[in-house]
Amino acid sequence: MNLTFKMKIIGVCIFWSGLFVVCGAIVFFSQQRQNLILKELEHSKQVVQTFNRLLTITINLETGIRGYLLSSEDSYLEPFNQNEAKFDQEARAAQELLADDAEQNKRLTSISEFKKSWITGPVVEEMMARKKLTRNMISADDFNAIFRKSKGKEYTDKIRSEVETALSHETNRMVKLGDEQIEASNRVRLSILFGFPISIILGFSLIVFTVSKVNLAIQKLVISLYKTSIAMAESSRTLTSCGVELGKASEQTATSTQETASAIEQIKTTTASNVSTAQNSLETVEKCLARSEEGQVAGEAVRSAMGEIDLCGQQMVNKVAENNQRLTSITKMMSEIQTKTKIINEIVFQTKLLSFNASVEAARAGEHGKGFSVVAEEIGTLANLSGTAAKEIDLLLSNSTNEVKNIIKDATESMAYVTKDIQLRITGGAEKSGVCHEKLNEIGKQVSSVQEAMNGIVNASEEQASGIETMSKAIMYIEQATQSQNSLFDKYSDTANHLEEFSESIDQQVLELRLFFGVRSGPTTTSSGDISNSLIADPSFAKHGSAA
Repeated sequence: MNLTFKMKIIGVCIFWSGLFVVCGAIVFFSQQRQNLILKELEHSKQVVQTFNRLLTITINLETGIRGYLLSSEDSYLEPFNQNEAKFDQEARAAQELLADDAEQNKRLTSISEFKKSWITGPVVEEMMARKKLTRNMISADDFNAIFRKSKGKEYTDKIRSEVETALSHETNRMVKLGDEQIEASNRVRLSILFGFPISIILGFSLIVFTVSKVNLAIQKLVISLYKTSIAMAESSRTLTSCGVELGKASEQTATSTQETASAIEQIKTTTASNVSTAQNSLETVEKCLARSEEGQVAGEAVRSAMGEIDLCGQQMVNKVAENNQRLTSITKMMSEIQTKTKIINEIVFQTKLLSFNASVEAARAGEHGKGFSVVAEEIGTLANLSGTAAKEIDLLLSNSTNEVKNIIKDATESMAYVTKDIQLRITGGAEKSGVCHEKLNEIGKQVSSVQEAMNGIVNASEEQASGIETMSKAIMYIEQATQSQNSLFDKYSDTANHLEEFSESIDQQVLELRLFFGVRSGPTTTSSGDISNSLIADPSFAKHGSAA
């Protein structure tokens, strides 16, 4: 399947852009997933803190009621009353946090019901028994019996169990989210480490391969034109030489005709034969004149083809400039990714700070906060790992950006040099084409002069009937001149045929060049004289031509 140069370049660019879009999509969706995970981690952290506060409040409630039962002093009930209100507030806050989590919300409801049953049941019974003991309404043994039968410890254990189950659920969820975050981060890292460099290398290789293939095809076509133009130049020089000899023979024939003017009666037969030969020669000269005009048309076609080649060169330059602009856009995208990496660093710092605060709160909680302290330390460790990965991503992006900028700079400089060199060659070819066109005009003028001379020969042969003097000598001269003219006319005809064949060969080569570049309009013929002259003057091309 033959594709034009433009379609090949467009195909390479589409393929290259597709690779970058895939890599960018992977990075984009992975980054979105990381942001979502961070939000979910923050939500889980708030849930854990809320359940810990509920557990702490429960412990304070239990401590307050036990203090009252042991001392019967109302001052011990103040922490109990305060924490009871706080318990309800924290429960409502937890319900808002767990609105989309039915399982945790169910546990929270159970905790609230256990607390309510505990307060309205065992706590009230124990407090009433303590008051009766203080008023000596019951004995200490009766009080101890009531205290032992109380189910307060059972309710508080249920509350602790539900809280610990909820905390375990949230901890497992946070671990799972942490694993997902690491996986998303790994996808981003792999896309940047391997996806973008492979896309750049593969795209650059495809461009180099396409340009090399086009360059090789152009070189083959130009070398072929070069050889054909050399052959045409030699035929043209032979044609010019034959024209000079034809002129000399015509002058000799004219002189002999004047000398035999007085012997016209005796040489009528010879004169008739001479007139016929001169007419045939005149037809041959007319054919040469027609070939000369075709050569002028071919010269105009060469100049048109050189213009088409110049236009194709400009299109190639514009396409390379467009690719450089796309590379510049890629550099901007990498800069934006670096900006997002800085945001990740800020999030990591905030995560470390929150981890430290959580560790402090866990230390304050004492024995009950040990498990949460370990979780806080793990969160801090994950934050450190995320920060390190973000720094590595930032460094890789910086290096990739610099590399892309260097590629743009090198490609721009190389294309500027190649474009300037091609432009100089095209300009030189156009100038040589003009010179060839002028030479063909001169050949046409010379052939026209020969045609006029042949007309004079015919007229002179018709006027030979007026004399017969110096018949033998004049007839010998006329016969020799006629033979010389026949030989020259044969060479003239052969040279003209070769010139036509070479012109057709050049037309075919130019047609192939035109089809390769996808040119669908304009002339296809060309003249090889100017191309051969410009190529011979170029030492670098002469070297390629000899090697071929």
